[in-house]
Amino acid sequence: MTKKPIPLRRNINVPVGYLPGKQLVEDLLHGELLIFSQGEKHPVNYSFYLVGEDTYFYPEKRPVGSINQQITYTMSSSQIKIINNESNIMKLSECSTFFSLDGERYYLKNPGYNIKEIEVCNAPVYVK
Repeated sequence: MTKKPIPLRRNINVPVGYLPGKQLVEDLLHGELLIFSQGEKHPVNYSFYLVGEDTYFYPEKRPVGSINQQITYTMSSSQIKIINNESNIMKLSECSTFFSLDGERYYLKNPGYNIKEIEVCNAPVYVK
């Protein structure tokens, strides 16, 4: 949910939320990161696997990035609207009602996608 992507540095870490670690039983989590840029109609899609280690997760390998042409979107002044979703990304259409262009990072700790349970991630962004 940015303007045009500008590659500045590598290894920019952007915490996007917290997971309830005790509820996770898998050692390997699959993740999808979608970046919706202004002026585009298809998001950049990063696919990755995270390996669990004590109280944190780290990437198994480098994320694979591509343009996801199975998703078409538009932006208004305050929200992203999914126009067409032919992807297999779980719950994307349902969660898209939560997408907001206010500069915050939102996440859900528990499955269910209840808008009342959305929290803001205040962890700082840092370069490693």
